Amino acid sequence: DYILTLSVLCRGTLDEKLRWIFRLYDINGEGLLTRENVTKIIASFYDLLGPAVQPRVEEREI
Repeated sequence: DYILTLSVLCRGTLDEKLRWIFRLYDINGEGLLTRENVTKIIASFYDLLGPAVQPRVEEREI
């Protein structure tokens, strides 16, 4: 999965990249993006980056 993801992100077409990003944000597999899904993913990114990102974005700003 990791190698496939790298391949799509590095050499994939724009359509493939957009589909991959959509699937990343569609965390419950419903085929649509909700504010809750997007908020959870963005919060996870900030959690992974930790103190490297200052100040942390508030949920109401997403």
